[in-house]
Amino acid sequence: MPGRRRRRCRRRGARTALGGLIPTVAAVDVPGALRDFRRRYPHVRIGLPVGASDDLVEQVREGALEVAFLGLPTTARPQGVHARELARDRHVAVVAPDHPLAGESAVDLRRLSSEVFVDLPAGTAGRVQSDQAFSAAGLSRDVTFEVTSADWPVCSWRGSVSLCSLPPTCPS
Repeated sequence: MPGRRRRRCRRRGARTALGGLIPTVAAVDVPGALRDFRRRYPHVRIGLPVGASDDLVEQVREGALEVAFLGLPTTARPQGVHARELARDRHVAVVAPDHPLAGESAVDLRRLSSEVFVDLPAGTAGRVQSDQAFSAAGLSRDVTFEVTSADWPVCSWRGSVSLCSLPPTCPS
């Protein structure tokens, strides 16, 4: 925080807390938590940057963030920070309303593996979760489109060319 802003906050008795989150955070009701926090600590200002899990862990380790809400594969353990699992969830396939799979109540990974995917960049925590699921089933998939935000495939992808996987309670 710039020095002038920090001094202004101190004069008012305010403090700035910094926390980060992934764009698909589902384990915590972030708006509800912020509302409750604000009621309890009205003088605290909150910075809440959105980013990738690996980047957020690094920022917590370096002291730039105080807390972060992550999405990690079950095999991942953040190093150099204290971590607590808040919830586990599964991913669901997200398709356009006119996609051939849109009317299906359940679809197995073998069927999904023949589709074209939009997903997060290779190596990111969100992508690794899906990659591990297909690999464990002995399957591969075609990730033709890589995006850096989960909002893009859900909100902007109107065609039936691809699908993505997200937590079922994703705020998007």
